[in-house]
Amino acid sequence: MMVEEKTAAQERMTEQPTVRVAVAPPQGEVTGKQRRAMTLPGKNVVLFNRVRVGGIITIALIQTGLLLTAYLPARIITDLGWTISNGPFPAATAPVVTLLFYLLPFGSGLLAQRWDLALLASTAPAWLAIGLFMAATSTQNGIFYFTKLGQPANLVGTLELFAALGFFGWITRRVFSRHP
Repeated sequence: MMVEEKTAAQERMTEQPTVRVAVAPPQGEVTGKQRRAMTLPGKNVVLFNRVRVGGIITIALIQTGLLLTAYLPARIITDLGWTISNGPFPAATAPVVTLLFYLLPFGSGLLAQRWDLALLASTAPAWLAIGLFMAATSTQNGIFYFTKLGQPANLVGTLELFAALGFFGWITRRVFSRHP
């Protein structure tokens, strides 16, 4: 009797219709993808993304070149005929170079669509420049050149500054952009 009751109860449950409700965003609320689709037609999206990625790569290459120049040791600077007091950059260009060191990581963060890409794009040139410099000068300066005389603190400070500037660029893009 008990088995028959369970079977009858199961049959009644399966006979009931299943109601499925489709959930859509409330009227008037537009998602990010819909907003991007409304602002940029199909082919323009691809072109826009290519320009954005090309801009990030260009900024990274310029930033890497500036960092490699900034890491030049004093004896190489004097061999080139430059004065050591201004580093590898002439006094007339020092303000522009300083501005570039701040604007380039900010610009790469501004072009990035995700925060993790903003951090990577703004700090990767520093990592690349450090690696290239260490590989090129390891025979002259030794493999532990950057571990001497407070160099690690300077390197960490540079990476932190570039990461923060890239993140601020990404935040600025999110705040002032119509589409995230």
